Amino acid sequence: MSESLAPALEGGASILVMLVGDSSTGKTRALYEALCELAPNRPFLRPHMASDLLDLLHAGQLKPGDVLWLNETQRFLYGSAGEPAAAGLKRLMEEEPGIIALGTLWRSPYWTELTRQGAPGDPHSHARALLKSPLTRKIEVPAHLTHTERLQWEQLAHHAHDNRLTQALRAARSDRRAIQHLSGGPELVDAYQQGPGVHFTPVEHALITAALDARRLGAHAPLPPDLLAYAADGALEPRHRPADLDWRDQALLSLTTGERNDGSRSDIRCTLTALHALRATSGGPAQYTPADYLEQHARVQRADQLGSASLWRALARYTQDPNDMHALAQAAWDRGLYKHSLLLFSRAVLAGHTGSAGTMLALHSSRPFSEATRSLGRSVACWLAQHAPLTDASGTAALIGQLPLDGADGALQILLSRNPESHVGLTSPGGLGDLLGVLRQRDAADALEALLRRISVAVLDLSHPAAVAGLLKALWAVDAKGLHTSLTRRFVEEATDYAIGDWISTAFVLDHLKEIGDLQSLDALANRLAPLPDIADPGHVAHVMTVLQSVEARAATRSLLARNPVGHVDLADPFVAELLSVLRKGGQHEAMRQLLERQPDAHTDVRDANGVSWLLSELRESGEDDSVAALAQRAAAGCDLADDSLGILLHEMQRCGRAADSAVSLLLQRLGRSGSAIAANLRFLLESQALGQSGALSVDNLISLATEHIDVNDLPRVAEVSHALRDADQRSAALKLVRRVPMNHVELDTPGVTSFARELHELREQELLLKLIDLNPARHVNVARPISAALWIFTLNAIGAHDQAQLLAQRASKESDVDTRTSQQLSKALTVISYRGDETYLQRLEDAGLGDHNRWMPYGREVDGSPAAAWFWHDLGIRNEG
Repeated sequence: MSESLAPALEGGASILVMLVGDSSTGKTRALYEALCELAPNRPFLRPHMASDLLDLLHAGQLKPGDVLWLNETQRFLYGSAGEPAAAGLKRLMEEEPGIIALGTLWRSPYWTELTRQGAPGDPHSHARALLKSPLTRKIEVPAHLTHTERLQWEQLAHHAHDNRLTQALRAARSDRRAIQHLSGGPELVDAYQQGPGVHFTPVEHALITAALDARRLGAHAPLPPDLLAYAADGALEPRHRPADLDWRDQALLSLTTGERNDGSRSDIRCTLTALHALRATSGGPAQYTPADYLEQHARVQRADQLGSASLWRALARYTQDPNDMHALAQAAWDRGLYKHSLLLFSRAVLAGHTGSAGTMLALHSSRPFSEATRSLGRSVACWLAQHAPLTDASGTAALIGQLPLDGADGALQILLSRNPESHVGLTSPGGLGDLLGVLRQRDAADALEALLRRISVAVLDLSHPAAVAGLLKALWAVDAKGLHTSLTRRFVEEATDYAIGDWISTAFVLDHLKEIGDLQSLDALANRLAPLPDIADPGHVAHVMTVLQSVEARAATRSLLARNPVGHVDLADPFVAELLSVLRKGGQHEAMRQLLERQPDAHTDVRDANGVSWLLSELRESGEDDSVAALAQRAAAGCDLADDSLGILLHEMQRCGRAADSAVSLLLQRLGRSGSAIAANLRFLLESQALGQSGALSVDNLISLATEHIDVNDLPRVAEVSHALRDADQRSAALKLVRRVPMNHVELDTPGVTSFARELHELREQELLLKLIDLNPARHVNVARPISAALWIFTLNAIGAHDQAQLLAQRASKESDVDTRTSQQLSKALTVISYRGDETYLQRLEDAGLGDHNRWMPYGREVDGSPAAAWFWHDLGIRNEG
């Protein structure tokens, strides 16, 4: 972190340092300690939420030399003010040096969600641009202590005589999460999981559950007390509902301060509370967020909870942020709650969310066709045509593109009668390009002409070259040559180096200019691109040259080469091989000769087998036999025998022919003295044509070394070597190897044990297989992780232990976690074995929004899980005015 901050502290380019990791891993503390050490006297700005950050940027209060504190950065990037705040901060940091911004994010869901590409409507494009900007330094914070760190922790606890450190380390023996235990996070989770009436009162527990579920379902903004109280009250049993009129305020005060009226406490260690109260101003009304560690665990532990009926009613009634309304509506749809979904979507539309109308119509249109759904579809389309906000060009384009063509009185005509071309914002080139395209497709000539008259090239945001390319193509398609020329000229002349430096996106503009034959503009833009690469970075130079050569920008290519990158690139960088390839394929023989004269073969790190293989390939293609021989010899003598990629290196050496013959022999001799290296690369070595040619290593010696020196407790390696031996028709050697595994020490949750079991099955080693099955995996395997349960079910089924597979499936369907990445694998495993149990896991997936909710078509289901009765648009009670 110190290295990242140093340039900005000295007045260099501004920087945003983002610490990314799980909750309670020390991210905030690390930032605080870094500030105290490196910038103790700097002006310190600490906005409360996205709107505060936006106000601060608009007022010009953030200046060079300032520190901007963005702890829990999701608070500043979600919500209606999140995107403008992200765009404004990125723009300011690009323009002004010396600004230091510090932030923290959970890896999942926040970093993943905010940086994901391809989401409908691209709701976080500016946040992604900020987080992926060259100005941002992402630093991963691990969740677990390494062995060395544990030893350092023990020494610190001993010297400091701090029993808290010792207790935290002792509590972390099983999960290695000492920092989390020090903060009290696991204790808070345990207190909540004990249920109502133990550590937390029934009312407190219901309020916490409401907050956790609202967050999990998509409510990112701080939660209003009315929402929590409504949801909690509906979920309480009648006998637990309090008589006091101020029950809500009393319980929320207890959960945020830890103090109850009777003198008892609701917090952990008198410090860690389940909820946090946030106020925009001193003395102002509070809104609430759950404790980070508790929330993160609840996302997994409660992922398969559909949410109470009172929670969904509270979300529809009290949610204020349009982005949260949209996210909650999508969550409801994914769970088959179609009525709740349309109600939330309609509220988002009326609140001004520009993407909700298109999404709402698209989801409704996906339902099976029937007269009832057709009638409802007409009502939805007409309502959206009347009420959808028309300020966003992308959202308006998406809606127009989906509205049905059903006559002069249909939804499309209703929307066009509102003159969307007169209302859309004019700064987004991507949105305007989409809108021009859809108006052209729908033959809306008047609207198209009116929109063209409004477009002003001067106000367009040029920070996304791919969007500029889309608008250029749309303008060309509608024959708006004047606007096309003006936009091209402005982009070439005025686009920032940060925008042009996005060479992948800039390639779209260059391709378009080449396609229409505007070679003058193409050359001018290419010449802007040529000075940007860091000529010490061979990968960057190679990538930009690839773009320039693809559009035949010869002058810009010459300009780039005139900067002499081949004389400056770091020869130890493995991307030198890519630069050689680009130069060779582009016919840049002189530059290639100059680069080769610097002898990259002498600078390559031979411990990197993949990097050496890559460079050997390029040197071979270039006919540089002497360099091939020199590099191959260096690699053979100095490569890391523990590298699993040695087989790839040996294969490439063989392709180099006579130039690498002596290197092949030397490498095989070294391998002959390292049984572990042979085991790691056995498959490549057995397939090697060099065996038997050089005399350095015979097949028999190879097999003997591999099987004798392997760690038989390393089950993944044993399975891998056995598989390679079988494929080489060395079944007896494979059997000899697997029989050395001490079966009495095998643990069912050991990584690779399923691969080992499959290998035993393939070898028909029934005795060992029965010993493994006698360990009763169906009862003892840890099924918390869906992928682990799925692998065991697949394995038991494959080896013929069908009863065990069914019993394990029964456990997994009830006990496995539900997550977006691996639950589908468990679902597939249950299907493959024709699981004969109930539909518990299918139900859990549906409740988590991961199942196939299409079986609830066309009317969806109720919150209690029962099929919904037929309903119509007027049943939703959606108001007809914005």
